[in-house]
Amino acid sequence: MKNPFSFLLVILTLLTLSCQSEKDEKFSDKKKEKEEKEQPVYVIPVTKGPISHYIYSSGTIRAAESVDLYPKSSGYVAKILKDQGDYVEQGAPLMKLEEREWQLGVIEARMQVEEFSQKVQQGKLLISSLENQIEQADLNIQELDALVGQMELDLTQAEKEEERSSRSYQKQLIPEGEYETARYNYEKSKLAKNTTLLQKNKAKVAKQDLILSLERSKIDLRALILQREKASQVTLAQADLLLKNATIGAPFSGVITFKGVNLGELVGPSHHAFSLMNLEKLEITLNIPEKELPLLKNKQQVLIQSDNFLDLKTYGEIRSISPIVDSTSGTTEIIVAFHSDHKLLRPGIFVQSSIQVEHRPSVVLIPRSCLLYEKNRRFVFIIVDNKAEKRFIETGISEIDQIEILSGIEENDLLVTGGHHLLEDEQDVKIIENEDDEDDENEDEDNKEKSEEEMNTSR
Repeated sequence: MKNPFSFLLVILTLLTLSCQSEKDEKFSDKKKEKEEKEQPVYVIPVTKGPISHYIYSSGTIRAAESVDLYPKSSGYVAKILKDQGDYVEQGAPLMKLEEREWQLGVIEARMQVEEFSQKVQQGKLLISSLENQIEQADLNIQELDALVGQMELDLTQAEKEEERSSRSYQKQLIPEGEYETARYNYEKSKLAKNTTLLQKNKAKVAKQDLILSLERSKIDLRALILQREKASQVTLAQADLLLKNATIGAPFSGVITFKGVNLGELVGPSHHAFSLMNLEKLEITLNIPEKELPLLKNKQQVLIQSDNFLDLKTYGEIRSISPIVDSTSGTTEIIVAFHSDHKLLRPGIFVQSSIQVEHRPSVVLIPRSCLLYEKNRRFVFIIVDNKAEKRFIETGISEIDQIEILSGIEENDLLVTGGHHLLEDEQDVKIIENEDDEDDENEDEDNKEKSEEEMNTSR
């Protein structure tokens, strides 16, 4: 018969193993239950860094200098000097109309100006001649004045001689012939004086006539000068302008974007002949919310980018800010001017723009994706002693994926960046360093479960 103690020992061993198995299962269930209550999360330490506040907008590029050109006169197209796509310098001729008629008008106007110029020259010569004649008349009058004076002396002497001869003749002291001679000389002197006075008066009248002629000549000369100036500044200028208008020129340097004329075609002032754009001086109009206006100023730098050329960055500056706000949209128009030296950005391309209006070099920053909301308040979760702690925060400026924290959390706090949407305050958490660690842990748990199933099966 076998030893009964051995049999009892076997039974006790089996009972012990069975109890231990039940304890292990209970412990495993509690551990699994605890692990199920722990929320897996991703965390990062809160850091400081630089951040800038940008105003974002978009618009369509247009040329700062753009014009449609029309003929100023009607006529037939004689020459087409430039074509669509050509670059032209300022003042370069683009097209010419038939101009022979206007050339004749210029020639006729110049001849008219020359004719008036000759008449003006003749008038000046006449005035000079009249001035010389007046000077000569003055000399003649002076000579006649001197001659009259001499004749008055001679007349006085002849009068005295005649009186003396008359007394002597009455006393029969001289013969009658001598008395008649003295009387004749007196009458002769008297006649000569009167004749000279008459000549003097005639000279004075002639001088006055010359002065009147001089005044009339000066008036005529002024009229001729006015007619010449009118012919030069109006008639000739109009003829020159008509001739100049026969040519369409470029008002500024740029590229011809449209040509609408053909050789020999009859065109007029309503005919769209060319379109010209300066493709180097460009601009866009941006609509900025009115609350951002205090942050903007003229000549502020603006970054311009296109989805078609992501690696291309162009910088412009604010040229003008509208003084009014659109009551419908609540925005204000600003015009940004820039140069396109690389020729890729052209009128008609839709672009995005960003204006840096504020920069802070070292502030507390977190990803925007960490933010949660509760009754218009913002909060985040941080980890303290393996528990989630809700922190309400105040934010500052933000960029696309980052936002500044003014209060609520500090540098080096452990910020929940993943799994935070399922968290509750004071909830236990399980920190996962990265996604690969989580995958490895899940794989370990699966392997452990498989091993336990195999052990149970073997038992």
